Amino acid sequence: MSRETPSPLLAEKAIFLEALDLGPEARAAYLASACDGAPGRRERIERLLAADSAASFLDRGAWLAKAPAPPPEVLEGQRLGAYRVLREIGRGGMGAVYLAERADQAFERLVAVKVVRSETISAASAEHFLRERRILARLDHPGIARLLDGGTAPGGSAYFVLEYVEGEVIDRYCHERGLSLGERVGLFCEVCAAVAHAHKSLVVHQDIKPSNLLVTNDGRVKLLDFGIARILRRDMEGLDPTSPYAALTPGYASPEQVRGEAVTTASDVYSLGVLLFQLLTGVHPYGDEASLSPAAWLDAVCEKEPPPPSVAVLRGDAADGARGQLARQLAGDLDTVVLKAMAKEPGDRYASVEHFAEDLRRWLGGFPILARPASGWTRLRKFARRHPVASAALAAVAVAVIAVGVLSVLLTRQNHELDRQRAAAEEVSAFATGIFQLAEPGRLGSGELSALELLEEGERRAFDDLADQPETRARMLDVLGTAYLRLTLFERARAALTEAVRLHQQAPKQEPLALAESRFHLAEALRRLQDFAAAEPLYREALAARREALGANHTAVAEVLAGLGELLLAAEGPEAAEPVLEEARGIFLGSVGEASPQVANVLYQQAAAAERRRDFERSGKLFETARRLTEETLGTRHIQYAQCLYGLGVYHFDTGDLDTGGDYLAQALSLQEALFAPGDYRLVQTLTNLGLFHSFRGRSALAVDYLRRAIEQGLIHHRDQPILDRIRLSLVAILLDRGGLEEARTLTEELIRSAEAKPDHPYLDSGQAERLMARLLILEGDSAEAERMARRLLTAATDRPRPDPLQVASAWRLLGDTQLELGRLDEARAAFDRASEANAGLPQDHPLQLVSLGSRVELALAAGDPQAALAAVRRARELAPNSLAGDPVEEAWYQGVEGEALALTGDTVAARPLLEESRRRLLELLGDQAPAVADADRRLGLLERPAG
Repeated sequence: MSRETPSPLLAEKAIFLEALDLGPEARAAYLASACDGAPGRRERIERLLAADSAASFLDRGAWLAKAPAPPPEVLEGQRLGAYRVLREIGRGGMGAVYLAERADQAFERLVAVKVVRSETISAASAEHFLRERRILARLDHPGIARLLDGGTAPGGSAYFVLEYVEGEVIDRYCHERGLSLGERVGLFCEVCAAVAHAHKSLVVHQDIKPSNLLVTNDGRVKLLDFGIARILRRDMEGLDPTSPYAALTPGYASPEQVRGEAVTTASDVYSLGVLLFQLLTGVHPYGDEASLSPAAWLDAVCEKEPPPPSVAVLRGDAADGARGQLARQLAGDLDTVVLKAMAKEPGDRYASVEHFAEDLRRWLGGFPILARPASGWTRLRKFARRHPVASAALAAVAVAVIAVGVLSVLLTRQNHELDRQRAAAEEVSAFATGIFQLAEPGRLGSGELSALELLEEGERRAFDDLADQPETRARMLDVLGTAYLRLTLFERARAALTEAVRLHQQAPKQEPLALAESRFHLAEALRRLQDFAAAEPLYREALAARREALGANHTAVAEVLAGLGELLLAAEGPEAAEPVLEEARGIFLGSVGEASPQVANVLYQQAAAAERRRDFERSGKLFETARRLTEETLGTRHIQYAQCLYGLGVYHFDTGDLDTGGDYLAQALSLQEALFAPGDYRLVQTLTNLGLFHSFRGRSALAVDYLRRAIEQGLIHHRDQPILDRIRLSLVAILLDRGGLEEARTLTEELIRSAEAKPDHPYLDSGQAERLMARLLILEGDSAEAERMARRLLTAATDRPRPDPLQVASAWRLLGDTQLELGRLDEARAAFDRASEANAGLPQDHPLQLVSLGSRVELALAAGDPQAALAAVRRARELAPNSLAGDPVEEAWYQGVEGEALALTGDTVAARPLLEESRRRLLELLGDQAPAVADADRRLGLLERPAG
């Protein structure tokens, strides 16, 4: 319903406003006349009038539904379902919230119990609550306080049992910790992620406000109270539409909520806009809440436009200088984002919470926002800020403002050359402006374009519209290629930047710095694609050009050195990388100082280099210094900070502190999911490492879930990236252990095709995928075909000019495994002997030595030689106690084979606890479909065999 169409609620609003100014007798007569013929209207308006007469109505929620509250139920000490009420911890318009604990002591848990007053809901609404409770229980997100249970209290009130969250209200948390704007926006993006999750489940919150958002001690946001949520697809559960007088909090209710119109996800977008306004400014968009009457509030929400945050902040409590600085930071993009979210009409707001969050992520990352048209220069300036370049006297020349910071015209030129460069820059600006205007609603379809769609359209137009302007097209392709880089779309970046370099090289009059810029960006794309051989010469050419034009100590030189150092670390190792990284750090220290994101980034790479050298003491210090500098300069809600958390997680993995590493990775993932768009390469990396962490900890079901998510994210933009095959390898290994053979076969077949298509695959050696297939065949019972495959792999591994000992050992061991399954024990023993010979150069505690001993154990048991099996088990425990202790699956397997050997010797008393514990742990770790669990059942059966 539009604002121009009268609604029953607007008619009641007019009656209400008129009645406010009348005395008691005149008011009664007026209401009798005005409400005649409209059932329930007078009662509703009288409730509004009663609310208006109470003090500070804006401090209470649910004012439209609120009647004078009856005495509260005495619930302390009472039992509600499985929970015992301890004490009241809060009270609002719809009821009270209590702290409770499990009454049956099945396990220790504190919960929050929200009791909804019985008189606030009708019999039909009670049924609504029961149905809604089932729907809300489906919401499962780390940012949403989970609904655990519910029912009816002794007095007839409905109650919800919710996850108990200890934390601070979000606005107080931001204020008391003095969070920067970036940190506040990052925290708010986490709120958006939680609300967006609920919207995907077709649930609207309808009461988003600071008191429903708590920040825990570890900085995680929890969204509370979906108790008045509206279910969008009511027909799915048979729900009747809720009353236009549904409970709401006036300070955060959208205009359509106040008017009693249809409520959609756009209402939550509005409430989130109000919340963000307050978090950024410290004031409410409509001023002093307590001074407004309901009538004034209705008028403000429905009719008056809120001031921009940059204007509102000037009436805050901060010192004058601080307020002025904050206003300058808010002016522009943040003003635009907040006001778009708070638009009066739902259709004028962001199309979804995800669109809202996307614009905020763009602001955090320095990209132009998509919320409004702006001049080309404004948008290009935003891109330039992401790639700061020093300019000499010609900094005002337009070319220096091109989106990705094209370094050109930095040396003195003749006037006609300056004019030519200025004209080229104007062409790029005009072209970019036309592309960016596509982000306006209503262009190229009904919705806003995503960043990717915008770039794709820009690339198409660069080829079509600039065909006769090669210089402008080259610069624009550099802009687009660098944007693809920032979105981790490396293949797209390579294509655009390769063409940019080609056009620069073919230009009648080459511009060395423009060419160097495109070469540098192309090198960055190739490095991320792990095409190191192609990337390195491009880095060195860009480095030489910048040194010649700008001098050896320019920040733009350090920028190239940092990228080159990262490449050398990956391609050649720390010895080659560290001198280059140290030179980059020295230049940055002299130009931008230690407290800078640039220095923090180089320290991160130096930490990684030290870690590669196993210098963990230095590595740990550098990682922590990089994290601290990033926090000081960019805050804790920034992409670079998330990367620091990721680095610390991997560092702690490598030093054996798996749990600390897992904690850091979980923090990194939480921040990345709030800041990154789906499919970001860094999300894929973090999900993968979390999967491996849970695998190492024996939590195979969680490991499978994280690795599947990593592949799902990778397929969005990185379908052809080799990293996906590396993830598939890990996932297949876990699936084989868990008995997920069908999925494992599908993935293994994909790996074989990938290995055949990419002979130089960085993660798949010549037989890795085939070895997995052979293992799968053994588990499927086709050991004969597995043996044939093992022999082919052995031939391929040994016929090379320089055979890899590890590949040779793996092939012999696989052949032995197949022969063991086929019952050819002598052949299996010979194959295992050859595998041991190939492994002779490895340290005795190497994991592959443990694998070889495991094969010896199985061979001894199959041959009926339990003493030899026990000797091999003891040898494994002596050689690799830490490896066994750190791998719960391997430890449980060794328990089982030790128990089997003891049972075969007749010592069933010693065997029983080992076999029972082994089965219990394997079942817990791998699930009931795991082949190892079936094997454990077989071993337990040995205890029932008669002695002798």
